[in-house]
Amino acid sequence: MKKLKNIHWEEWELLATKKRYYTQGYELDVPGCYLLGITDLSKSEIKNYELDDDDVQTLYIGESVSIMNRLNSYGETGSHKKDIIDYHLKKGFKLCFRIYETRNKKEAQEIEYQFLMKYD
Repeated sequence: MKKLKNIHWEEWELLATKKRYYTQGYELDVPGCYLLGITDLSKSEIKNYELDDDDVQTLYIGESVSIMNRLNSYGETGSHKKDIIDYHLKKGFKLCFRIYETRNKKEAQEIEYQFLMKYD
């Protein structure tokens, strides 16, 4: 297994609030890793500047052959993290995500595994 390399994640994006799922204006139907996180910043604060790691508490790391499909399932239904996502959304937090595109599913799985071994 390759050593964990420097990962240059995309910027944090808003995925869902208590009342709304936000569709993104770009194509994510690619393999890769994703982070799900929560923030208590207001929607206007999120729109007016880029979120950084101090603004978001990471809840989960995952990988998928189609990041778009996976994020859709979190934003629409909460997927297998429904309880924790619903809990935080009801408390007024916003669900955010960031991605790292990979060449294929195997590379995404390796990166996810290495992150889990380092931070779990």
